[in-house]
Amino acid sequence: MAAGLNQRLSDLELAQTLDDRDHRGGDGDQPEVLRHHDAGEDRQREEQQRQRDAWVTIQRAHAIANGVYVAAVNRVGRELPMGSSGSGGAAAASEGAGGIRFWGRSFVADPFGRVLARASDSEEELLVVECDLSAVERVRRDWPFLRDRRIDAYADLLRRVRD
Repeated sequence: MAAGLNQRLSDLELAQTLDDRDHRGGDGDQPEVLRHHDAGEDRQREEQQRQRDAWVTIQRAHAIANGVYVAAVNRVGRELPMGSSGSGGAAAASEGAGGIRFWGRSFVADPFGRVLARASDSEEELLVVECDLSAVERVRRDWPFLRDRRIDAYADLLRRVRD
């Protein structure tokens, strides 16, 4: 990129950047740098966002369906593939190095699925959340989602193939 360009361009945006001091075109209106993202990058990020949203939704649903607090834990960073060089730790992995990227954002949800605390998507963190365990009994008594299950309807789940 041109010297003097001090704006970092995001992969998620179509950015037109002009360094006013040094890089004007002859008529002063033409950009020196044009950054256009790859549509494939967007599709991949959209899929990751859908997966993350589904993960959050199912964890919150577990809290609601069971009337309990849920601590949903997810690490951050990238795990390198087996046999790759380097220390193998998530911190040692760089973007584009392959392996699995973990999106973090661990959280604690109450028995109604409300998120009480959420961790970072980029830094290791420890969440300390006060949980009122008497709320579990109240929720189960006042909104008996767990009690009213139709266990008799679950028999077919124990079979591999339904007759």
